[in-house]
Amino acid sequence: MESDPPLTKDERKALRKQEKQAKIATQSKQVGWRRLIKFGLGVGLVVLIGWWAYSRYIPVPAGEGVKPVNQVLETDWYQGNKAAAVVIVEYSDFQCPACRLYSPLIEQLTQLYPDQLAVVYRHFPLKEIHPRANLAAQAAEAAGKQGKFWEMNHLLFERQEEWAESGQASKIMMGYAQELGLNSDQFKQDLNSKAVKGLVKADYLSALANRLNGTPSFFVNGSRIENPQGLAAFQAVLEPLLPATDSATISE
Repeated sequence: MESDPPLTKDERKALRKQEKQAKIATQSKQVGWRRLIKFGLGVGLVVLIGWWAYSRYIPVPAGEGVKPVNQVLETDWYQGNKAAAVVIVEYSDFQCPACRLYSPLIEQLTQLYPDQLAVVYRHFPLKEIHPRANLAAQAAEAAGKQGKFWEMNHLLFERQEEWAESGQASKIMMGYAQELGLNSDQFKQDLNSKAVKGLVKADYLSALANRLNGTPSFFVNGSRIENPQGLAAFQAVLEPLLPATDSATISE
């Protein structure tokens, strides 16, 4: 078996150069990966610290960590008969045009079945696409502190176009508070309070826990439904459950 001929001086020099370049490339790649890993860990740490700080700054009220979708909770805003065995839970966003369209439809349902339904409203402000939705949810909760949640709810939807794209949304909502006869100083204080922000956050987290990604989203007796296209379609979903069923439970 013939052996390879010995390398010339120039070939040995070229080989050493290639080996040196390969070593440098490997070392550079390793440094790059280390930097990338450190950067990723750093970003993750910042996110965790930010979430920890946000959670401490805006704490969720006691007992609000988990929200069943087949119950009317003591802290829920609802219309209809709390003891009804058919419970609709809606996750909604005041800046969402579709939610605005469903608002009068839900009102019609509560009028058609006043004793047979409990209709719960929960906040799910899609802050990434609706930058004023969170503020609107806080406004409704602040009004609720003075017994006018539903009145503010209706105003926010009816006049959505007025505040949704305005740089003066807070001022406009202060005007709504005055229109509803609320104590303006208390409303202003509640609007930006940790307590009110915590109530909105609790609903928001419960929406995420239920894997929701859009609004409005509806649950009937704990089961998510496709959004009915109109009143008749909604009635078709509900009427098989009427009169009362045992599938919904109401917390006292």
